[in-house]
Amino acid sequence: MPAVVAVVNYAQLLMVEGWKIFLVIAISTMLTLGATGLVVDRVYRFEIWLQRRKMRNE
Repeated sequence: MPAVVAVVNYAQLLMVEGWKIFLVIAISTMLTLGATGLVVDRVYRFEIWLQRRKMRNE
């Protein structure tokens, strides 16, 4: 409910600056998804490397 009140109270501000707010949200979302993807990829590669190392030592 407080979010709805903020939209009603600051409707004029959102009309003028809304695109900037949307742009910041979109960019931060893309950066977060990209960083998460990179971390998952690195952890996956590290796990494969550990498995191969374990196989060689046995």
